[in-house]
Amino acid sequence: MTEPVCPLCQTPRPRGAKRCICNYTFEYETPPRHSFGRLRRSTANVDVIVLIVAVGAGMIAALLANGIDRRTVPEGAALWVMIAIGLFAVAGGAFGWRWFLASSRARWPRLLFGTDGARVFYGVLGGALAGGGIALVLA
Repeated sequence: MTEPVCPLCQTPRPRGAKRCICNYTFEYETPPRHSFGRLRRSTANVDVIVLIVAVGAGMIAALLANGIDRRTVPEGAALWVMIAIGLFAVAGGAFGWRWFLASSRARWPRLLFGTDGARVFYGVLGGALAGGGIALVLA
C-alpha cells in the first residue's frame, strides 16, 4: 500500500520518492541481490527427472560394482562417506538448492548444461556414488 501523504508532516508524497523531506520512509529500499549468476527456478518438472535418473544411475553403478574384486575395495568409513556424498548430491540436484547450484564448484556444469542440466548431472553423479557405495557395502 502506497501512502499518498506523509503521516508525520502531512506533505504530499512526490512521485517515485521513497522518503519524505522529514526523513519518514515511505518504502524501504531493498539492497540488490548479488548471486553467483542468476539462478531461476526451472519451469519444467525437473525434480522428478533428477530422481528417476539418480535411481537409474545408482542401479547401473550397483550392477557394475558387483563385478569388482572385494579385496581391492576400501573398508569402513570410506564407503559410508561415498554414500553420504552421493545422497547429498542427489538432494542438491533434486531440490534445486540455490546455494548448492550457485557454488563455484557447480559453475562448470551450469555453464555446460544450463541450470536444469546441472541438476540432472548432479543427480547422475550422486546416484552413481550412492548406488556404487551401497553395492560395495552389501558385497
